[in-house]
Amino acid sequence: MREFKDWKEFITRVLINSGQFEKPVIEFKGEVEIETYKLTDKNSLTEIRVGYFLQENKLIYLHIFNPTVPGYNKYVEDEYFIIMILTIKIVMETQLWILINRM
Repeated sequence: MREFKDWKEFITRVLINSGQFEKPVIEFKGEVEIETYKLTDKNSLTEIRVGYFLQENKLIYLHIFNPTVPGYNKYVEDEYFIIMILTIKIVMETQLWILINRM
């Protein structure tokens, strides 16, 4: 299995190597780098927007966006954050349980 140096390299390789996305358009907003990937299918309006914190090159967000389905865009964004929060909570509770049971 190939290892990647960071999320940016991983996301870029996966999307570009799939052959379904063009090279990203890159813009900067303050300390955030935003990459926008568009599908090679010109009939599709779907984009993937990825934000990275420049100082530490950390992934901030990954949004799948299509202007024809605004409600779904918000749903996907909310689901991502709910899943992340629940995952973090479960991991923290598990680590706490292990720590308590070792005492």
